[in-house]
Amino acid sequence: MKRTVSFCKLLTTVTSSELINIARKTLQETELALKEARADQKALQEQLRLAEGRARDLESEVDSGTRDASETEKLRRRLVEQLDDQKEQHRKVRPFAS
Repeated sequence: MKRTVSFCKLLTTVTSSELINIARKTLQETELALKEARADQKALQEQLRLAEGRARDLESEVDSGTRDASETEKLRRRLVEQLDDQKEQHRKVRPFAS
């Protein structure tokens, strides 16, 4: 047989010191949860700071790589032009040698 106790009846049977103890325990649990949440927040903020720094480093590497690739392409074009010029000069000096 199941007994059902109404909330009002329960409150009348609980003493004020018991209510204070329940409130204190609840407050302690809430403060502990808040402290843990703040610690988690601090750890996540540090992880975010490190990730943002790493992202900046990677962006710099990409920018540097892009510049290096661009400079390499310019050098390649210059070398091709020089080679073409040399071929043209060689043809002028030796028109039938190909």
